[in-house]
Parts: sequence; C-alpha cells; structure tokens
Amino acid sequence: MKKSLLSALTVLVVVLSVGVVYAATITYNMPYFHTDPASVGYCIISNSVADNTTDLTVSFVVSAVGRSLGTKPSGTVHTFTRPLAAQTAKQFTLLGTTITDDTNTFDLATDIYGSAANTGINFSGRFTFTTSGTATCKDVLISCFQGTTTPKRNMVGYSCWDGTNMQSY
Repeated sequence: MKKSLLSALTVLVVVLSVGVVYAATITYNMPYFHTDPASVGYCIISNSVADNTTDLTVSFVVSAVGRSLGTKPSGTVHTFTRPLAAQTAKQFTLLGTTITDDTNTFDLATDIYGSAANTGINFSGRFTFTTSGTATCKDVLISCFQGTTTPKRNMVGYSCWDGTNMQSY
C-alpha cells in the first residue's frame, strides 16, 4: 500500500513539474478583397493576449478567387518574418496583388491568377495566427477598411475560428 501510494505521488509530482504545453491557432476568414488599386484593403490587427508575453506568428493565404478566371488559388502560405508582439497592433495592407506589413511584401499574383497579373479580380483570404501559448478570437482582434475615399468603408462578413469558438464580424 505504501509503495503504490508513493508511486502515485511520484507520478503526480512529475506531472505537475512538467506542466502543460498549450498551443493556439486562430484563423480569420476574410471574404472579399479586390485587385483593383481603388479597392485597397487595410487591416489593423491587435494581439491583446493578457499575459503580455505571447507573440503571434502571422500567415496569409489566398483561399478563393473570382470564378471568371477558371483557376483555383495556389494555396501558398505567406508567413511574415516579424511576429505580432504581445500587446501591440500592426497594419496589413492589401493593394492590388500584394500584401504588406512593416517588414514584408508578398506578391499574391500567382496565388490569385495562376500566372502573370490581371486586374479586376475579387478574392478571399485567410489570416492565421499561431502561438505556443494560449489565445482565442477574443485575444486577436481585426478591423478592416477598404477603399481610397475618406472615410474608408468598413469591411464586414469575416469570421474567426480558434478551435473552440466561431465569431462573426
């Protein structure tokens, strides 16, 4: 009895000392962008994770394109080199066939068209945020605007999935 109790306590101590490793993936599905430069999109993304140490790796992929081309998106995932640090916000700009933050610019033309650039094509995209910590849709906030007018048009219809919760905006 003493030996089995001691073994159980040893296992409990080992489990408690190792701890639990969490990982989170948050995905925002963005329904509408356009390659026309007059339809430029601006997305302000904030990392509001409360622990003040959770940085997020940011990726973007074209998920669908206007059917007039008869092509499907390439599925290329573009990962930004600088993470979105805890308690900060960053602007991502989608202009024509590019997506830009303060460090990277990715050309999405081959993702959208399958070859050289055209104009006037609508497409959908997906932002993905990953971290080794914990995060939910409520921790990663996005607000997107579109156009060249002042004020910009508020984008709606996007959704967030964090593996447990679905949020629509």
